[in-house]
Amino acid sequence: MKPLTEGTVRLRVICENPPASPFGLQDKDGTIIEGENLEGDRVAFSLELKAKQTEDIPYLTGSVAHGSPKERFLYLTKKDNFGRILSRIKVPLKSIQWNQIEQVLDSAGLHLSVAVDGRRTGTVPLLGEGWTVEQ
Repeated sequence: MKPLTEGTVRLRVICENPPASPFGLQDKDGTIIEGENLEGDRVAFSLELKAKQTEDIPYLTGSVAHGSPKERFLYLTKKDNFGRILSRIKVPLKSIQWNQIEQVLDSAGLHLSVAVDGRRTGTVPLLGEGWTVEQ
């Protein structure tokens, strides 16, 4: 049996058509982390998670990873000016495959990337091909 592996994986989430600020990646404490404004009404969020190979699924952990081990996700959250949550986009992580993680594991040059539509709320479908390895 192959030994279990673990390390750090870099991810980039592109939100197309993002809502107005305050909007960002939500950590477990409820803090909003602002993204990088891109051309074409898009915002990018770059983050790192710890990845561990398990018998059935990649186990991803970190300050912005929410949910159970089998149903991990990221929150992109819109708050009002008083800090109350108005809406959230749930970006699922469960479609990330271990072979994708192995390609970017502890790599300074590669990351996993995905795009979502900011006009949606709740668990959103991933745009394009879903999670892909990019430089």
